Amino acid sequence: MSRASWCLPILFALCASPLLRAEEGKLQRVREEVRQKPEEKPSSREEKKDNDKDEDDSWLCQEDDGSDSSCGTLIAGILGAGILFIAGSPFWVPHILLGDDFHVDGYFPPYPYVDHRPGYLWFDHRFEYPRRHELPDREDLANLRSWSGRVSLENGNDFDGLNRFNGQLLLETTCRFGLQTSWNYYHERIGGCTDQLLIGDANVVFRFAQHEQMQMRAGLGVRVLNDQADTDFGFNFTYGADIYPAKPLVLSLSLDAGNLGSAGVFHGRATLGVIYSRWEIYGGYDYLRIGSAALQGPMAGLRFWF
Repeated sequence: MSRASWCLPILFALCASPLLRAEEGKLQRVREEVRQKPEEKPSSREEKKDNDKDEDDSWLCQEDDGSDSSCGTLIAGILGAGILFIAGSPFWVPHILLGDDFHVDGYFPPYPYVDHRPGYLWFDHRFEYPRRHELPDREDLANLRSWSGRVSLENGNDFDGLNRFNGQLLLETTCRFGLQTSWNYYHERIGGCTDQLLIGDANVVFRFAQHEQMQMRAGLGVRVLNDQADTDFGFNFTYGADIYPAKPLVLSLSLDAGNLGSAGVFHGRATLGVIYSRWEIYGGYDYLRIGSAALQGPMAGLRFWF
């Protein structure tokens, strides 16, 4: 066999092996989870067989005389109220513990801890000072606004070939409604191949609990996955908090749940930052699970408050 005939199989193997490995990458696994076709419905023959079986077993059912209907309705109502009480606890418990009052408006300074004051929000009743020397400067009062914003850029890596570049924007208002969006560009290197994916979400949020040193918000929106082949959409629910324990620290926590295509989505992240004037440097950990595929790793970022 000639030398050329040996070289061709070797070159093919060298070129094909990175491609095979790339197909087994984390991002490709995410695609497979999102774009997995739903299981086919049973054929009409199978459905008819199941219906015939149900009819054959119908003699096992006994007629209800309605004597226990009122008791069953009462029990169902109690259980329903208990489920709603427990399901709503992540919202009403923080609202009560923080002493929040929907009748008191919160206003935003240019950035947290401004003028050596605790936290971020200032409330109407905070301007009822008993002594003259406690009055804030006129310039500080003029800087208070009914809206605020922050934008951040961060980079994360799992130290196993996957890198994530993220951009975020959060806009909030005194009326508690706001807009929150986050976009992640994933870049994966496997052997001699690279893969890339864009995953983002956009949500309308509501600040359901607020205090000078802690604000909590939740909202609903859409989640998007995009690559060269297709674009997939899904539903997103977000729940998060910003905590200002002491100057210059800022602790941010968030959870997201929803779906993308055929896959369920869970996202959690936690960051701890140090703020100086309008700039915050932070670090933390980001975890995103789509179906059975997990994209995670530590990250660091820079945030600007405006």
